[in-house]
Order: sequence, then structure tokens, then C-alpha cells
Amino acid sequence: MNESIPCTCERCQMRCRVSPGGDPDAKMLRLSKQPKGLCVNCAVHDFLRNTYPCNMLLDESGPTSLLHPSAREQFAEIMRVENADAKPDEINWNLIVENWELPFARQVKRSGMNPYVPGQDRPLGKELDAIEKKKPRAKRRSITPRPKEGVEMKRARNLKATMATKPRQTMIAGTIDEPPADVREAADDYVTSKRNVAKCREKMNNSLADLISKMKAADVWEMLIDNGEKKLILTEKDQIKIKARKEDKKADAA
Repeated sequence: MNESIPCTCERCQMRCRVSPGGDPDAKMLRLSKQPKGLCVNCAVHDFLRNTYPCNMLLDESGPTSLLHPSAREQFAEIMRVENADAKPDEINWNLIVENWELPFARQVKRSGMNPYVPGQDRPLGKELDAIEKKKPRAKRRSITPRPKEGVEMKRARNLKATMATKPRQTMIAGTIDEPPADVREAADDYVTSKRNVAKCREKMNNSLADLISKMKAADVWEMLIDNGEKKLILTEKDQIKIKARKEDKKADAA
């Protein structure tokens, strides 16, 4: 066929040229011997929409993922393996994305090699989302216990009303908003007790670490405490457990 014969793409109407002499062993993007068919960009789109799972992934993520360099490199490798007539530098990926919604004359056929039809089937991700939305949501239970009816309910209402009407103390020393002396004394006692508990907890943690290290060093894993009433055990996870020794006593007596 003479190359001067004008022709256009059947889908996007881009002007094309007939270039006979393509590779007869080409398995994709083959050159046409007749002045009809698709341009290289529409042919790439046609290949993708008829190839599973590319068609499903593009249906889910959208065509803009084709603009990523890695996608172009992977498609160029496919063209090399399939011995395509077209060259990677002939493809205009931006134009493919721009013309993505243009219709094709031929519909995608479902087959064993291509179980997915764009426009008819739903991508797996969207299908799972739709199923999840259809599931009835379970009612969440509050972890806060409801007060019992009667005296406790009345007390809660009175407390709420008192909190809403009584102004909060700003606790500014030397002003009329300073809390009463007994309240201040109770607050100081609480803070002191809390700090003492923290010190005791720190001391207990230090004692525990010291005990574990010394039991390991001496290869002692069990010992009796409280005049033999209980056992102190060091577990494999470096935890200290204290258990009663009632069963051992019965065994000794027998």
C-alpha cells in the first residue's frame, strides 16, 4: 500500500500513515497493511483494556498511573518480549490519558485469558468496599456503666445541676477565689500521698530488677517465702510470681 494514502485513527481521528513491511512475528501493536485501524496510542489503550489484570488495575486506580516512569518501563519490556512493531518512543502516554474516555468500536470480550470486562465488572477493591458498606453496623456498647435508677440517678442529676450553676474556683492565692483552708490542706495531703506512692513504686521496681538479676546470677529460679507458706518463682520471661504452697504442704504431710 502506498504510504501517501491518507488515513485517520478510527477512534481519535489522529492522522496516520500506512507503513507496510511490519514484522510478521509481531504479537502486539502490529503495523496495518490497509489504511484503517488505530493509531499507536489508541492501540496501546486497546491492548491494556483487553489484557487481564491490567484492565482491572487501571479500572480501579485510573489511567494517570500510566504516567509513572516505572509503568512505561514495564510496558516497554512487554513490547520487547512480544516483538511489537511499534517503538516505545512513538507512544504519547499523556495523549492516552487525555483520550481515555473515548469509545472503541469493538467491545472487550470475556475469555479464559481475560475474565474482566471494563465498564461491566467492578474492580476487586471497589467490590469489597461495596460489600463492606452493605454490612449492617453493629451497635457500639458504651464501656461506661449506666447509673442505677433511684437514689444514684437522683444524686447524679443533682451533682450535674450543681456543677452547672456553681462557679469554678480559680485558686488564685491572695484573692477571694482562693479555696478554703480545709480544701487546700486536703489537696496538699493528696499530692503528698501521690508522690509518696510514686517513690514507693520506683523503689519497688528497682528492688524487682535487683532481685531478678541476683536470682539469675545465682541460678535460683524458685524460693520459699513467708515461712514456707508461699513460693517466689522467676519465670522464663523475667517475671516474678508468688504462689501459695498449700498443695506442697499436703504432699509433705502425706
